[in-house]
Amino acid sequence: LGDPAGKAVAAMLRFNSSLSWLSLQDNAISDDGGVAIGNALPHNQSLRSMSLKANSIHDPTGEAIVGGMRGSTSLTELDVSWNDLNYSNFQAIERLIQEHSALYKQGAVGRLKKELHRLRKEEPKLAVREAEFAALVQERDRLITEAHVTRDEVDANELFTKEKIEEVEFEFASSSQELDERKAEMKTLRGVVDEEEKGMDKEVKHAEMLASISVKEVKMAHQEKERLAEEKISAQRELILQEENLEREQAEAAETLAALKAAYDEACAQMEENSKEVEAFEAADLEAASAAAEVEAAATEKAEAEHERVAVGAPEPEKKPEDKKPPPGAADKKGAAAAG
Repeated sequence: LGDPAGKAVAAMLRFNSSLSWLSLQDNAISDDGGVAIGNALPHNQSLRSMSLKANSIHDPTGEAIVGGMRGSTSLTELDVSWNDLNYSNFQAIERLIQEHSALYKQGAVGRLKKELHRLRKEEPKLAVREAEFAALVQERDRLITEAHVTRDEVDANELFTKEKIEEVEFEFASSSQELDERKAEMKTLRGVVDEEEKGMDKEVKHAEMLASISVKEVKMAHQEKERLAEEKISAQRELILQEENLEREQAEAAETLAALKAAYDEACAQMEENSKEVEAFEAADLEAASAAAEVEAAATEKAEAEHERVAVGAPEPEKKPEDKKPPPGAADKKGAAAAG
């Protein structure tokens, strides 16, 4: 980190009131950063342990640290080994550390009493937080289960929609192919009818030109021509009806395909919305985990305070009348614990 970072740490120590442990070991800090850190110590009352091991500090930093420690008694552990400090600075630092440790131990009983009193006041809140955490976990499990069920339904609907679209696309392709084949057949049939009509015209003209043909034969030829013309018109009408039927079937298939595609898009949108809900559930899960960490930290803090009180031999502080009242639901908890 070097001296710029060392100076930045020094500026932070002047205003910080919660930091209790700091390690700047092996960070190439010289006297510029070291002196700044030493001068910041009188302004900090929370730092209890600091390591400046294996840096490049010398006697100016040692003198600044000694002066800083005389202005604040909070620092009880300091490692300045593997630095170029003279023996007198090492001795002064060691003596001040011992004095600070003794002062800290003397005030331990009072601090522990205050901390135990604070923790006892926080105990009802801890029970409430535990109940809230249990409710959050139950709600999280319920929401995750619902999300999984919804996702399975969306996957099933998506699979069904895809299969239906493929089926309709196949039918649409078959209808298109059949329509093309019908059109080709109608074109061929029209050619045949036109050829027959041309042939009949030629025959009628030839018959009229023949003087030996009787009027009856000419009339029969005209009737045959009219019959063929009516058959041609009927065939054309039939072909037109077939074309209209095929075009109507093709339009209905296109509408069905469009409806299925719209349903598929809607299913995709629903699946995306469900994914967002799952992300929200996961965020709620993280929040519940954070609440659990806070509950566990509060319980650990209480246990450490009790352990430290026992270690120093401090008597347990007397409870005030209001502290002796059981918190709401405490009787139910004891009964549940006995049953367990």
